[in-house]
Amino acid sequence: MFTSVIESLKCSVPQELQAGVLETCRSFEERERARQKRGRNPKTSSNEFQDSASGAEGKDAMVEESFNVPVAIAEVMMQLWSGKMYRYVENLILTKAIREGYFESGQRAFVHALDGDLEEQEEEKGRHPDWVIRNQDETIIRLVWEMFNMKQHFDEVRNHRHWIKKTYSRLKGFLPELSPETIDRHDLTKYAFSQAIGYTLKWVHGISHPIWHAACTLHIYNEPHHKEMWSERDTTKQKRNKLETWLWAGSPLSQDCCHDGEGVLPVDCQGQQQQQKQQFPVSFLLESVVDMAAVEWERKKGCREDITEAELVTLEEKYLKSYDKDQYDIITNTIHSIKTSSGS
Repeated sequence: MFTSVIESLKCSVPQELQAGVLETCRSFEERERARQKRGRNPKTSSNEFQDSASGAEGKDAMVEESFNVPVAIAEVMMQLWSGKMYRYVENLILTKAIREGYFESGQRAFVHALDGDLEEQEEEKGRHPDWVIRNQDETIIRLVWEMFNMKQHFDEVRNHRHWIKKTYSRLKGFLPELSPETIDRHDLTKYAFSQAIGYTLKWVHGISHPIWHAACTLHIYNEPHHKEMWSERDTTKQKRNKLETWLWAGSPLSQDCCHDGEGVLPVDCQGQQQQQKQQFPVSFLLESVVDMAAVEWERKKGCREDITEAELVTLEEKYLKSYDKDQYDIITNTIHSIKTSSGS
């Protein structure tokens, strides 16, 4: 397996960089052989499909178990590929994903909503922008999709989005502030390589690695349905800029995306200069509730089609308590309203 990975990686770079591929892989190969002799399995399982930049990650065996095939592939993709090659392969994978029904072609811009100025970023990262391998498409797609198994990550994102939509369909009558346009965009950015490489390492292969932590941080501090984006880490101006970037993602969105009465921007960031703790816009706060409910419906409540709305919004208190008091009050009042209206 490792030999075929090395050959595929060599096909993905110019000849003058193939020595770099071998150097990157050599230490991984040695450690992989040692691991096989010990009979250990580096893969750990994830019982929850969740985003976290801390907490349980500290318990991962980051030193010994990070040296394996997935890490070798990820580091070559992130460190040796030029900017053009990185985007070329990403385009191959996303085109394949569209063809196989993971998302629609019209959603392509939303996939890159958090990527910003791609060319400028690649220059800042020091990538060489002047080469791309165009005659090894099948080998490279197999390397990323099958050997690295990014396919499983795409499967998990598609499955999660399926349960998000099912949950919203059941609860939307109680959530007038949350629009179908917002739900339709949920987690689309996880298909971008800026997140997909790291998420594949973590949730497919059970490996905690700096590439994973960078991907997770990008997601939770820039996707507006995560409370971390609305924490005191950033100024109100920075939060407004992040929200504008997300909302406009390639083309202007209609005001239907958010129904908080503030037009396209669902919160008056400028009006909160004296209130350093940024308010979590209700539309996205409710999206986070749908997110929690969808995960619990799929993972803990048996995917039951006969589940009631009251059961759907019966969520573990430890997750609700992670919100601040104002957010907690909005969520619990919404849950109470749903349970009362549904006869619970």
